[in-house]
Amino acid sequence: GGKMTKAIEVCRALKAAGHRVILIETADYWFCAGRFSSAVDRFVAVPEHKRHGHRAYVDSIKHLIKEEQVDVFVPVAHTIDVHYDAIVKEELSSSCFVWCETSGVCETLDDRFRFLEAVREAGLPVAEQYRVSSSEDVLRLRPKLSKAAEKFILKSIASDPVNRTKFVTHGPIPFHDEARLRTYLQSYNLCSSNPHVVMALLDGKEYCTTGVFRDGQMLAHTVSRSCAEQLHFKHEHHT
Repeated sequence: GGKMTKAIEVCRALKAAGHRVILIETADYWFCAGRFSSAVDRFVAVPEHKRHGHRAYVDSIKHLIKEEQVDVFVPVAHTIDVHYDAIVKEELSSSCFVWCETSGVCETLDDRFRFLEAVREAGLPVAEQYRVSSSEDVLRLRPKLSKAAEKFILKSIASDPVNRTKFVTHGPIPFHDEARLRTYLQSYNLCSSNPHVVMALLDGKEYCTTGVFRDGQMLAHTVSRSCAEQLHFKHEHHT
């Protein structure tokens, strides 16, 4: 995640606290701006896991941690990549604190359907949702949801930065009109390897909330108004 602006912010904070800071990014982004920051003491390019396999990525980070005697590893990567950082956490055990969850927890957090089910099991209210893997799955919901008072949207369960705002331009799922519904579904890549979730569209203000925890203790927390691309963050005071 060295190419990301948030990585530079983390580097600045760590440097200000007196740490030696090593910034990591995959070799594809070796010329990222962060490597030139005065808050970075060393920059290291590691193998890209999609091309070289996750083992090469994990082993290179483990080697660097041992070489530099790293105390804390803070992943700021994309949600897809953090699974491999979680493997580093599990394999290093207590020799270095890796600030992310285990692979199993990461899989739940990054699966939109499983995450909301976990929230429901915790006793909190969540939006009505249905897991679908084909257009026929959605069509089978039509008799029930065409009569519902709520509007519903279709979102990919996996991270999809290209299509994640499609519901804004396409509007709610037109369950009331089968012909329009079939046309609507043609623009989505619904299949068993790319499941989606049909989710009730909730009215009201939307917020993005982020917390930093260690050993069950909240160390930092921020709330900002949500936006389509999640690129604008401004802390809002709240009670």
